[in-house]
Amino acid sequence: MAGTEQLLLNILIIVLSILIYFSLGPQYKYKKAVAVLLPGTAMLLCMTFPFNVLGGYKYDLRVIPLLLGILYGGYASGILLSTVMIGYRYYLGGPGFILTLYSFPPVILLAFALLRRFDQMQSKTRYLVGSGLALLWAFICTLISFFGSKGVPVTQENILFYVAFCFLHALAMWMCMYLMETLRENEQMKVEIQRTEKLNALSHLAASIAHEVRNPLTVVRGFMQLLKEKKTDESEQRYIRLMIDELDRAEEIIHNFLTLAKPQNEDVKCFDAAVEVRHVVSVASAYASLRNVEIQLDLGAPLMIKGNPAKFSQVLLNIIKNGIEAMPKGGTLQIIGLQEENSAIIDVIDMGVGMTQQEVNRLGTPFFSSKSEGTGLGLLTSFRIVQMMNGTIKVTSKKGKGTHFSIRIPMAS
Repeated sequence: MAGTEQLLLNILIIVLSILIYFSLGPQYKYKKAVAVLLPGTAMLLCMTFPFNVLGGYKYDLRVIPLLLGILYGGYASGILLSTVMIGYRYYLGGPGFILTLYSFPPVILLAFALLRRFDQMQSKTRYLVGSGLALLWAFICTLISFFGSKGVPVTQENILFYVAFCFLHALAMWMCMYLMETLRENEQMKVEIQRTEKLNALSHLAASIAHEVRNPLTVVRGFMQLLKEKKTDESEQRYIRLMIDELDRAEEIIHNFLTLAKPQNEDVKCFDAAVEVRHVVSVASAYASLRNVEIQLDLGAPLMIKGNPAKFSQVLLNIIKNGIEAMPKGGTLQIIGLQEENSAIIDVIDMGVGMTQQEVNRLGTPFFSSKSEGTGLGLLTSFRIVQMMNGTIKVTSKKGKGTHFSIRIPMAS
Protein backbone atom coordinates (compact mmCIF):
# COMPACT_ATOMS: atom_id res chain seq x y z
CA MET A 1 0.00 0.00 0.00
CA ALA A 2 1.37 3.40 -1.04
CA GLY A 3 2.32 5.62 1.85
CA THR A 4 2.51 2.82 4.41
CA GLU A 5 6.17 3.56 5.16
CA GLN A 6 5.41 7.24 5.82
CA LEU A 7 2.40 6.34 7.96
CA LEU A 8 4.50 3.99 10.11
CA LEU A 9 7.19 6.68 10.25
CA ASN A 10 4.61 9.18 11.57
CA ILE A 11 3.54 6.73 14.27
CA LEU A 12 7.15 5.90 15.17
CA ILE A 13 8.03 9.60 15.51
CA ILE A 14 5.13 10.24 17.88
CA VAL A 15 5.75 7.15 20.02
CA LEU A 16 9.48 7.88 20.18
CA SER A 17 8.83 11.43 21.41
CA ILE A 18 6.59 10.05 24.20
CA LEU A 19 9.18 7.48 25.27
CA ILE A 20 11.98 10.08 25.30
CA TYR A 21 9.88 12.40 27.48
CA PHE A 22 9.16 9.79 30.14
CA SER A 23 12.72 8.43 30.06
CA LEU A 24 13.92 11.76 31.49
CA GLY A 25 12.25 11.10 34.85
CA PRO A 26 10.11 13.42 37.02
CA GLN A 27 13.11 15.29 38.47
CA TYR A 28 14.55 16.46 35.14
CA LYS A 29 15.24 20.19 35.39
CA TYR A 30 14.09 21.22 31.91
CA LYS A 31 11.11 18.88 31.60
CA LYS A 32 8.62 21.69 30.91
CA ALA A 33 10.69 22.90 27.96
CA VAL A 34 11.06 19.34 26.69
CA ALA A 35 7.27 18.89 27.00
CA VAL A 36 6.89 21.53 24.29
CA LEU A 37 9.99 20.72 22.24
CA LEU A 38 9.26 17.00 21.74
CA PRO A 39 5.63 17.24 20.51
CA GLY A 40 6.63 20.25 18.42
CA THR A 41 9.43 18.28 16.76
CA ALA A 42 7.15 15.28 16.25
CA MET A 43 4.48 17.50 14.68
CA LEU A 44 6.95 19.11 12.25
CA LEU A 45 8.41 15.75 11.24
CA CYS A 46 4.94 14.31 10.61
CA MET A 47 4.16 17.28 8.35
CA THR A 48 7.49 16.84 6.55
CA PHE A 49 6.73 13.18 5.76
CA PRO A 50 3.00 12.98 4.84
CA PHE A 51 1.65 9.54 4.00
CA ASN A 52 -0.72 10.68 1.24
CA VAL A 53 -1.32 13.65 -1.07
CA LEU A 54 -4.72 14.16 -2.75
CA GLY A 55 -5.66 17.25 -4.73
CA GLY A 56 -2.65 19.07 -3.32
CA TYR A 57 -3.71 18.29 0.26
CA LYS A 58 -1.06 16.61 2.42
CA TYR A 59 -2.30 14.11 5.02
CA ASP A 60 -0.33 13.20 8.12
CA LEU A 61 -0.72 12.67 11.88
CA ARG A 62 0.35 16.16 12.97
CA VAL A 63 -2.79 16.60 15.09
CA ILE A 64 -1.79 13.76 17.46
CA PRO A 65 1.31 15.45 18.98
CA LEU A 66 -0.48 18.82 18.78
CA LEU A 67 -3.42 17.58 20.88
CA LEU A 68 -1.13 15.74 23.28
CA GLY A 69 0.86 18.94 23.77
CA ILE A 70 -2.33 20.88 24.52
CA LEU A 71 -4.10 18.36 26.77
CA TYR A 72 -1.03 17.48 28.83
CA GLY A 73 1.01 20.68 28.44
CA GLY A 74 -1.60 23.38 29.04
CA TYR A 75 -2.53 26.68 27.42
CA ALA A 76 0.97 28.07 26.86
CA SER A 77 2.16 24.86 25.24
CA GLY A 78 -0.96 24.68 23.08
CA ILE A 79 -0.67 28.26 21.82
CA LEU A 80 3.01 27.85 20.98
CA LEU A 81 2.50 24.52 19.18
CA SER A 82 -0.49 25.86 17.24
CA THR A 83 1.49 28.87 16.08
CA VAL A 84 4.41 26.68 14.97
CA MET A 85 2.06 24.33 13.13
CA ILE A 86 0.33 27.11 11.17
CA GLY A 87 3.64 28.80 10.37
CA TYR A 88 5.25 25.60 9.09
CA ARG A 89 2.16 24.65 7.05
CA TYR A 90 2.29 28.10 5.43
CA TYR A 91 5.97 27.51 4.64
CA LEU A 92 5.17 24.17 2.97
CA GLY A 93 2.64 25.95 0.74
CA GLY A 94 -0.12 24.46 -1.42
CA PRO A 95 -3.93 24.45 -1.01
CA GLY A 96 -3.58 22.39 2.15
CA PHE A 97 -2.81 25.57 4.08
CA ILE A 98 -6.43 26.71 3.63
CA LEU A 99 -7.62 23.28 4.82
CA THR A 100 -5.51 23.71 7.95
CA LEU A 101 -6.96 27.17 8.64
CA TYR A 102 -10.54 25.87 8.41
CA SER A 103 -10.06 22.61 10.34
CA PHE A 104 -7.79 24.09 13.02
CA PRO A 105 -9.97 26.54 15.06
CA PRO A 106 -12.96 24.38 16.16
CA VAL A 107 -10.84 21.44 17.33
CA ILE A 108 -8.19 23.51 19.11
CA LEU A 109 -10.72 25.82 20.78
CA LEU A 110 -12.68 22.77 21.99
CA ALA A 111 -9.45 21.26 23.36
CA PHE A 112 -8.72 24.51 25.23
CA ALA A 113 -12.28 24.53 26.61
CA LEU A 114 -11.88 20.98 27.97
CA LEU A 115 -8.42 21.64 29.38
CA ARG A 116 -9.52 22.79 32.85
CA ARG A 117 -11.44 19.59 33.54
CA PHE A 118 -9.04 17.26 31.76
CA ASP A 119 -6.85 16.57 34.83
CA GLN A 120 -9.90 15.63 36.90
CA MET A 121 -11.17 13.15 34.31
CA GLN A 122 -10.69 9.41 34.68
CA SER A 123 -8.32 7.70 32.26
CA LYS A 124 -11.13 6.16 30.16
CA THR A 125 -12.81 9.54 29.79
CA ARG A 126 -9.51 11.09 28.73
CA TYR A 127 -9.13 8.46 26.02
CA LEU A 128 -12.60 9.28 24.69
CA VAL A 129 -11.96 13.04 24.77
CA GLY A 130 -8.59 12.77 22.98
CA SER A 131 -9.83 10.27 20.39
CA GLY A 132 -12.97 12.34 19.82
CA LEU A 133 -10.94 15.50 19.16
CA ALA A 134 -8.65 13.68 16.72
CA LEU A 135 -11.68 12.14 14.97
CA LEU A 136 -13.35 15.56 14.73
CA TRP A 137 -10.22 17.02 13.14
CA ALA A 138 -10.07 14.20 10.58
CA PHE A 139 -13.80 14.49 9.82
CA ILE A 140 -13.57 18.26 9.21
CA CYS A 141 -10.57 17.67 6.95
CA THR A 142 -12.62 15.06 5.05
CA LEU A 143 -15.53 17.47 4.51
CA ILE A 144 -13.23 20.25 3.32
CA SER A 145 -11.35 17.86 1.03
CA PHE A 146 -14.56 16.74 -0.70
CA PHE A 147 -16.52 20.01 -0.74
CA GLY A 148 -13.79 22.67 -0.71
CA SER A 149 -13.02 24.99 -3.61
CA LYS A 150 -10.56 22.39 -4.96
CA GLY A 151 -12.57 19.36 -4.02
CA VAL A 152 -11.19 15.83 -4.22
CA PRO A 153 -13.22 13.62 -6.61
CA VAL A 154 -15.87 11.55 -4.83
CA THR A 155 -14.78 8.06 -5.80
CA GLN A 156 -15.01 4.77 -3.96
CA GLU A 157 -11.26 4.72 -3.48
CA ASN A 158 -11.19 8.22 -2.02
CA ILE A 159 -14.17 7.52 0.25
CA LEU A 160 -12.42 4.43 1.63
CA PHE A 161 -9.26 6.47 2.16
CA TYR A 162 -11.07 9.14 4.20
CA VAL A 163 -12.97 6.57 6.27
CA ALA A 164 -9.63 4.94 7.08
CA PHE A 165 -8.14 8.41 7.67
CA CYS A 166 -10.77 9.22 10.33
CA PHE A 167 -10.54 5.80 11.97
CA LEU A 168 -6.74 5.97 11.97
CA HIS A 169 -6.72 9.31 13.81
CA ALA A 170 -9.05 8.08 16.52
CA LEU A 171 -7.11 4.82 16.95
CA ALA A 172 -3.67 6.48 16.91
CA MET A 173 -4.76 9.08 19.47
CA TRP A 174 -6.21 6.37 21.73
CA MET A 175 -2.99 4.31 21.52
CA CYS A 176 -0.74 7.31 22.24
CA MET A 177 -2.88 8.42 25.20
CA TYR A 178 -2.95 4.87 26.56
CA LEU A 179 0.85 4.78 26.34
CA MET A 180 1.15 8.18 28.05
CA GLU A 181 -1.30 7.30 30.85
CA THR A 182 0.46 3.98 31.48
CA LEU A 183 3.87 5.64 31.65
CA ARG A 184 2.49 8.40 33.91
CA GLU A 185 1.02 5.81 36.29
CA ASN A 186 4.33 3.94 36.35
CA GLU A 187 6.17 7.20 37.05
CA GLN A 188 3.77 8.11 39.86
CA MET A 189 4.01 4.59 41.27
CA LYS A 190 7.80 4.83 41.29
CA VAL A 191 7.63 8.15 43.15
CA GLU A 192 5.12 6.66 45.61
CA ILE A 193 7.35 3.63 46.22
CA GLN A 194 10.31 5.91 46.90
CA ARG A 195 8.18 8.00 49.26
CA THR A 196 6.99 4.86 51.07
CA GLU A 197 10.55 3.62 51.48
CA LYS A 198 11.56 6.99 52.95
CA LEU A 199 8.60 6.92 55.33
CA ASN A 200 9.40 3.39 56.49
CA ALA A 201 13.06 4.26 57.05
CA LEU A 202 12.07 7.38 58.95
CA SER A 203 9.59 5.41 61.03
CA HIS A 204 12.31 3.03 62.21
CA LEU A 205 14.60 5.96 62.95
CA ALA A 206 11.87 7.79 64.87
CA ALA A 207 10.96 4.75 66.94
CA SER A 208 14.60 4.14 67.90
CA ILE A 209 15.64 7.64 69.00
CA ALA A 210 12.53 9.70 69.79
CA HIS A 211 12.04 8.38 73.33
CA GLU A 212 15.72 8.67 74.15
CA VAL A 213 15.82 12.30 73.04
CA ARG A 214 12.55 13.25 74.74
CA ASN A 215 13.72 12.20 78.23
CA PRO A 216 16.67 14.64 78.58
CA LEU A 217 14.58 17.39 76.99
CA THR A 218 11.94 16.92 79.68
CA VAL A 219 14.57 17.18 82.41
CA VAL A 220 16.13 20.32 80.89
CA ARG A 221 12.71 21.95 80.51
CA GLY A 222 11.90 21.21 84.14
CA PHE A 223 15.05 22.98 85.37
CA MET A 224 14.38 25.87 83.00
CA GLN A 225 10.92 26.23 84.54
CA LEU A 226 12.47 26.35 88.01
CA LEU A 227 14.89 29.07 86.91
CA LYS A 228 12.02 31.04 85.45
CA GLU A 229 10.23 31.06 88.81
CA LYS A 230 13.24 32.61 90.55
CA LYS A 231 13.58 36.36 90.78
CA THR A 232 15.83 37.39 87.94
CA ASP A 233 16.09 40.52 85.81
CA GLU A 234 13.99 40.98 82.67
CA SER A 235 16.74 40.04 80.19
CA GLU A 236 17.38 36.70 81.92
CA GLN A 237 13.64 36.02 82.02
CA ARG A 238 13.44 36.70 78.29
CA TYR A 239 16.29 34.28 77.59
CA ILE A 240 14.71 31.60 79.76
CA ARG A 241 11.33 31.99 78.03
CA LEU A 242 13.09 31.72 74.67
CA MET A 243 14.84 28.51 75.73
CA ILE A 244 11.57 27.01 77.00
CA ASP A 245 9.83 27.89 73.74
CA GLU A 246 12.56 26.23 71.73
CA LEU A 247 12.41 23.14 73.95
CA ASP A 248 8.64 23.00 73.35
CA ARG A 249 9.29 23.27 69.63
CA ALA A 250 11.75 20.37 69.83
CA GLU A 251 9.13 18.42 71.79
CA GLU A 252 6.58 19.04 69.05
CA ILE A 253 9.01 17.79 66.40
CA ILE A 254 9.67 14.63 68.41
CA HIS A 255 5.92 14.13 68.82
CA ASN A 256 5.56 14.26 65.04
CA PHE A 257 8.34 11.70 64.69
CA LEU A 258 6.51 9.39 67.10
CA THR A 259 3.35 9.84 65.06
CA LEU A 260 5.33 8.73 62.02
CA ALA A 261 6.56 5.68 63.86
CA LYS A 262 3.10 4.60 65.02
CA PRO A 263 0.39 6.40 63.05
CA GLN A 264 -1.97 3.45 63.20
CA ASN A 265 -3.94 4.10 66.35
CA GLU A 266 -5.99 1.19 67.68
CA ASP A 267 -9.10 3.39 67.61
CA VAL A 268 -10.04 2.45 64.04
CA LYS A 269 -13.70 2.70 63.14
CA CYS A 270 -16.09 3.61 60.36
CA PHE A 271 -16.93 7.32 60.32
CA ASP A 272 -18.28 10.05 58.05
CA ALA A 273 -15.41 12.07 56.58
CA ALA A 274 -17.82 14.91 55.74
CA VAL A 275 -18.59 15.37 59.46
CA GLU A 276 -14.86 15.59 60.25
CA VAL A 277 -14.37 18.12 57.45
CA ARG A 278 -17.12 20.35 58.87
CA HIS A 279 -15.60 20.08 62.35
CA VAL A 280 -12.10 21.01 61.15
CA VAL A 281 -13.47 23.92 59.10
CA SER A 282 -15.28 25.27 62.17
CA VAL A 283 -12.02 25.07 64.13
CA ALA A 284 -9.97 26.73 61.37
CA SER A 285 -12.54 29.42 60.49
CA ALA A 286 -11.30 31.89 63.12
CA TYR A 287 -7.69 31.47 61.93
CA ALA A 288 -8.89 31.98 58.34
CA SER A 289 -10.76 35.18 59.26
CA LEU A 290 -7.66 36.64 60.86
CA ARG A 291 -5.83 36.17 57.54
CA ASN A 292 -8.72 37.47 55.43
CA VAL A 293 -9.37 34.03 53.91
CA GLU A 294 -12.87 32.85 53.03
CA ILE A 295 -13.51 29.11 53.27
CA GLN A 296 -16.02 27.75 50.75
CA LEU A 297 -17.35 24.34 51.73
CA ASP A 298 -19.07 22.03 49.25
CA LEU A 299 -19.98 18.61 50.62
CA GLY A 300 -22.40 16.20 49.03
CA ALA A 301 -23.52 12.82 50.35
CA PRO A 302 -21.98 11.21 53.47
CA LEU A 303 -18.44 9.91 52.88
CA MET A 304 -18.09 6.81 55.02
CA ILE A 305 -14.48 5.69 55.44
CA LYS A 306 -12.55 3.54 57.91
CA GLY A 307 -9.75 4.87 60.12
CA ASN A 308 -9.00 7.00 63.13
CA PRO A 309 -11.20 10.15 63.06
CA ALA A 310 -8.74 12.13 65.21
CA LYS A 311 -5.81 11.31 62.92
CA PHE A 312 -7.89 12.11 59.84
CA SER A 313 -8.80 15.47 61.36
CA GLN A 314 -5.10 16.09 61.94
CA VAL A 315 -4.46 15.54 58.21
CA LEU A 316 -7.24 17.93 57.24
CA LEU A 317 -6.10 20.57 59.72
CA ASN A 318 -2.49 20.40 58.44
CA ILE A 319 -3.55 20.83 54.80
CA ILE A 320 -6.19 23.51 55.47
CA LYS A 321 -3.79 25.48 57.67
CA ASN A 322 -1.12 25.30 54.96
CA GLY A 323 -3.68 26.50 52.40
CA ILE A 324 -4.62 29.48 54.55
CA GLU A 325 -0.99 30.42 55.17
CA ALA A 326 -0.26 30.14 51.43
CA MET A 327 -2.49 33.20 50.87
CA PRO A 328 -0.76 36.04 52.80
CA LYS A 329 -2.94 38.64 51.05
CA GLY A 330 -6.17 36.73 51.64
CA GLY A 331 -8.31 34.84 49.18
CA THR A 332 -10.66 31.88 48.90
CA LEU A 333 -10.02 28.34 50.12
CA GLN A 334 -12.27 25.75 48.48
CA ILE A 335 -12.98 22.45 50.23
CA ILE A 336 -14.93 19.96 48.14
CA GLY A 337 -16.06 16.51 49.26
CA LEU A 338 -17.40 13.98 46.80
CA GLN A 339 -17.73 10.28 46.13
CA GLU A 340 -16.15 8.82 43.00
CA GLU A 341 -16.69 5.13 42.32
CA ASN A 342 -15.62 3.43 45.58
CA SER A 343 -13.52 6.29 46.95
CA ALA A 344 -14.14 9.34 49.10
CA ILE A 345 -12.34 12.41 47.75
CA ILE A 346 -11.59 15.57 49.70
CA ASP A 347 -10.20 18.43 47.58
CA VAL A 348 -8.55 21.44 49.24
CA ILE A 349 -7.84 24.21 46.72
CA ASP A 350 -6.17 27.51 47.58
CA MET A 351 -5.38 30.63 45.52
CA GLY A 352 -1.98 31.11 47.10
CA VAL A 353 1.61 31.49 46.04
CA GLY A 354 1.78 27.99 44.58
CA MET A 355 4.83 25.80 44.06
CA THR A 356 7.06 24.63 41.25
CA GLN A 357 6.93 20.97 40.19
CA GLN A 358 10.29 20.41 41.90
CA GLU A 359 8.84 21.70 45.18
CA VAL A 360 5.75 19.54 44.78
CA ASN A 361 7.93 16.48 44.24
CA ARG A 362 9.74 17.22 47.52
CA LEU A 363 6.56 17.48 49.60
CA GLY A 364 6.54 14.86 52.33
CA THR A 365 10.33 14.99 52.62
CA PRO A 366 11.59 15.49 56.19
CA PHE A 367 12.46 19.11 56.99
CA PHE A 368 11.41 20.43 53.57
CA SER A 369 8.92 23.28 53.82
CA SER A 370 8.13 26.39 51.78
CA LYS A 371 7.53 28.24 55.06
CA SER A 372 10.50 29.86 56.78
CA GLU A 373 9.68 28.29 60.15
CA GLY A 374 8.24 25.03 58.85
CA THR A 375 9.77 21.61 59.41
CA GLY A 376 7.82 19.66 56.78
CA LEU A 377 6.88 17.07 59.39
CA GLY A 378 3.21 18.09 59.35
CA LEU A 379 2.75 17.07 55.71
CA LEU A 380 5.03 14.09 56.14
CA THR A 381 2.81 12.90 58.99
CA SER A 382 -0.29 13.56 56.87
CA PHE A 383 1.06 11.46 53.99
CA ARG A 384 1.83 8.67 56.43
CA ILE A 385 -1.60 8.71 58.08
CA VAL A 386 -3.44 8.65 54.73
CA GLN A 387 -1.16 5.84 53.55
CA MET A 388 -2.11 3.79 56.61
CA MET A 389 -5.77 4.32 55.62
CA ASN A 390 -4.95 2.82 52.19
CA GLY A 391 -5.39 6.24 50.61
CA THR A 392 -3.35 8.69 48.59
CA ILE A 393 -2.70 12.44 48.54
CA LYS A 394 -2.23 13.98 45.10
CA VAL A 395 -0.79 17.49 44.87
CA THR A 396 -0.94 19.75 41.81
CA SER A 397 0.33 23.32 41.92
CA LYS A 398 1.42 26.22 39.74
CA LYS A 399 3.65 29.05 40.87
CA GLY A 400 1.51 32.10 41.56
CA LYS A 401 -1.73 30.22 40.77
CA GLY A 402 -2.37 28.14 43.88
CA THR A 403 -2.25 24.54 45.05
CA HIS A 404 -4.72 21.66 44.88
CA PHE A 405 -4.53 18.84 47.47
CA SER A 406 -6.72 15.84 46.62
CA ILE A 407 -7.15 13.21 49.35
CA ARG A 408 -8.55 9.90 48.08
CA ILE A 409 -9.51 7.18 50.59
CA PRO A 410 -11.46 3.94 49.86
CA MET A 411 -15.07 3.96 51.05
CA ALA A 412 -15.89 1.66 53.95
CA SER A 413 -17.55 -1.53 52.79
